[in-house]
Amino acid sequence: MTLIRVTLVLSLLLSGCNLFDADDPLAQERDRLDRNAQLWEGTEPARYAFFLERLCFCGTEVTRRVRIEVANGVVVSRTYGDTGQPVPSQWHDLFPPIEGIFQIVREALDRNAAELDVQYDPERGYPRSARTMRGRPARSRRGFTWGASGRRSSSRA
Repeated sequence: MTLIRVTLVLSLLLSGCNLFDADDPLAQERDRLDRNAQLWEGTEPARYAFFLERLCFCGTEVTRRVRIEVANGVVVSRTYGDTGQPVPSQWHDLFPPIEGIFQIVREALDRNAAELDVQYDPERGYPRSARTMRGRPARSRRGFTWGASGRRSSSRA
């Protein structure tokens, strides 16, 4: 009898059943993130471009809309959307490719963000927008929005 119980518990744990996470919103959000990251991995174009706009109480250098161009997973260009001028290199880390956006969401989940709202593209899985709050009032709110620029290639290199 004990052997059967142990086997049942082990098989439930090994099967990936989320019995203990069913009511945990952070665990559910991690599952959504993982599913969408896998979808993006399978559909990521060799070349793509998108606009990113960070929402925070930061200087205009980081809150202006930025066009990010990516080729084979590497950012090849970051330019301000309003002027076309390149983003200074000191701000490059704030404007990553889509994989970096997934990482930002993952880090918010790891910090147990007080508030996290992520909208994913249903066809490709990339995060379309995200808002997070660290637990303090409005000054701790951060987020970003972005959208594809239309210059995409569906081929993978």
